[in-house]
Amino acid sequence: MVNDAKSRRWIPVALVASLGLNVFLAGIIGGSWFSDEPSTVPTAAGTPNRGSGGDMPGRSLIRRMVATLPAEHRAAFETTVDKHRSELEKAAAAVREARDMVRNALAQEPFDRTALDAAFAELRRHNDVLQATIQSAIAEAAANLPADARKRLLAWRSVPPPAERQ
Repeated sequence: MVNDAKSRRWIPVALVASLGLNVFLAGIIGGSWFSDEPSTVPTAAGTPNRGSGGDMPGRSLIRRMVATLPAEHRAAFETTVDKHRSELEKAAAAVREARDMVRNALAQEPFDRTALDAAFAELRRHNDVLQATIQSAIAEAAANLPADARKRLLAWRSVPPPAERQ
């Protein structure tokens, strides 16, 4: 009887703790879903970057590269990369569509391995196009930098991703 009373006392405590944990996790998940962070990214000029429907593909990489540059070269680097925005967005949209094709092939009943392999091949092709487009934009921007600034780009990995910076 004593053990039953003790275990009953812990039930409300456990329920409150569980509720608190669930509210905390819901806040984290909801915050990431409803955050407008990706669409309002400050640029080197200090103006927000308000992309259509979200962030430009590769924007995090570009921001990290820009952060390594001397202030006088940042805006020019970003402007050159931004000239490629339209083709970057098209390439990213193609990757998203290819990912949808992979999801659809995985969900298909009966399962069709050939369809999944074709969807994966298409995804790889679109990923390659997106990578080449981002790399081309960076190469064009880097070509306009003096040697000392271009060498500073090598340190981009040491710059924390924007979400981790305070």
